Amino acid sequence: ELEEALRTHLLGVERGGTIVVARTPPGHAQALAIAVDRAQVRGVIGTVAGDDTVIIATRSSTQASNVAHLLRQLASQG
Repeated sequence: ELEEALRTHLLGVERGGTIVVARTPPGHAQALAIAVDRAQVRGVIGTVAGDDTVIIATRSSTQASNVAHLLRQLASQG
């Protein structure tokens, strides 16, 4: 489910500190946030979705880097 959501909704990913910012087309952020939450990605504390942006909170900057890398990797598979 997460891979499909990333391929469908993800436009880009950036990391800053312990936060990962995922960009989506307008109206797609909530669907992506739900998929991230359901996938129970290691290190993710939770998500906050706007209209075209998902903020993903992690426990550490290392985990944020890992999550950003994982999202990019999964989005490019298929």
